[in-house]
Amino acid sequence: MRRFAPRPFTSGGHRQTLLGFWSRRHLEWQPPTEDVIVEASGDVRLLLRASWQPGPLESRPALVLIHGLGGWDGAKYGLATGALAWSRGWHVVRMNMRGAGDSMGL
Repeated sequence: MRRFAPRPFTSGGHRQTLLGFWSRRHLEWQPPTEDVIVEASGDVRLLLRASWQPGPLESRPALVLIHGLGGWDGAKYGLATGALAWSRGWHVVRMNMRGAGDSMGL
């Protein structure tokens, strides 16, 4: 078995972080999206952005993406993960936690 060895340009955590940022900086969500508002409890409402693959909903798996602290459904790391899942035939649901992104007005 061949041993993994990173290329000199991509070796090191700092370089990998910067390369990941720069390669995704212009990424935008392309698939059609439906806004879904979920009544969680009491006065808490959450905003989900759902992108459904064509065909019956039950025929494909779904990925629910929850952003990190200080993030939102449009964060580039989430868009990159969602785009990969979408390209492989999954439904993608990007969730905004309470008070994040466009859910601020809810």
